[in-house]
Amino acid sequence: MISFPKFYCVGIALLVFLSLLLPAQASVLNTYSDSSSFNSATSNATVINFDGTTPNSYSSNGYTNYYGVYSNAAGLTINGVNFVGNSGYGSYELTTNNATDPNAGTNYGTDSLLVGPSWYPGASMLISLPSSVTAFSLDMGAITPAISSFEIQLVSLGVSYNITTALRPNLTFFGVTLDAPIDQVRIATMPGGPYTTPQLLVDNFVYATAGGAAALENPGPGPGGETPEVTTILYVTSGIGLLIWKRRRMAASF
Repeated sequence: MISFPKFYCVGIALLVFLSLLLPAQASVLNTYSDSSSFNSATSNATVINFDGTTPNSYSSNGYTNYYGVYSNAAGLTINGVNFVGNSGYGSYELTTNNATDPNAGTNYGTDSLLVGPSWYPGASMLISLPSSVTAFSLDMGAITPAISSFEIQLVSLGVSYNITTALRPNLTFFGVTLDAPIDQVRIATMPGGPYTTPQLLVDNFVYATAGGAAALENPGPGPGGETPEVTTILYVTSGIGLLIWKRRRMAASF
């Protein structure tokens, strides 16, 4: 017959083993509002500038501009990153634009830009990342109007950031480093003022590995730790097991 202490130890060992099999829950190490700080805190960066995604031409004010259409469920995939524009009313809206017309709202002087859906309740851009990505950044702009607000959501973490874009032609930088991989980011289009339908513009999307020179000087918690759920289970199981074992020993002494 197996004694309770032995059975209890086997149970704890099993829980510890299961906790090691579960993926770590990511948490945010830091956010960045400038590219130099982000670059010094990351490594192995891949930059997506959307060049080569605007095969179609159109004329405006005597200028030849270029665009691409990716308004479908597949969206646009570049270097392992997938971008899908959800209109909010059951369809898709995602384009790229390279405007040479200086009066064009999408001309930020950076060549090709990714253009998200115009505002409607539920409109957003979903970005799916390659595995093992622990840092990302992007330059953000907007049209109708240029100063607009967007919510960047780290999907699996339930964390979000409200970002307001600057006046054209200035792009707004946002970056984040995490202590474990994250697979999806959603950028929700926020409602604008009267008679406005804001649209997000994205350029220089970067995915990387957290842990550049600055991060090594002040390292955050590393990946691979136990998830909060497993740790809680271990604590609760340990407490209950010790109480039961103590009561059985007390009963056996009478």
